[in-house]
Amino acid sequence: MFSTSGKPTLDEASKDGWYKTYTIKPEDFGMESCEKSDLRGGTPEENAVFPGLSAPVHELFKGG
Repeated sequence: MFSTSGKPTLDEASKDGWYKTYTIKPEDFGMESCEKSDLRGGTPEENAVFPGLSAPVHELFKGG
């Protein structure tokens, strides 16, 4: 599992008894690190609107 706001390590173990720890960061994959508070959403009404769209997302899928 990978997280942009969690600790930057990945542990791997095998049934043969070996164990290895890797350090991976969001920056290794072209992403930015963030705080958990940066991921907080808003109300359902706020979350339905994306910047740059002319209507809430659910309106775009109605068709017609």
